Amino acid sequence: MLRRRQHPPAARLGPGQWARWMINYRYLQRTSGGQWLYRLETFNVAYGACSADMFIGEPDVFVDQRRILT
Repeated sequence: MLRRRQHPPAARLGPGQWARWMINYRYLQRTSGGQWLYRLETFNVAYGACSADMFIGEPDVFVDQRRILT
């Protein structure tokens, strides 16, 4: 399993700002014959009041923890 040795620095958001955090990983699912399952997760987080279309544009902070999974 891929090990991530470093954590990204803390992200600070001001009122009305938002961040996107992307991470991918794999894990061994023993119940399906020991196959590797791959996941990509994206989290969008806002600070303060936000509009419904806030997450459509580019984020103020982007944290990319995606790695090459072999």
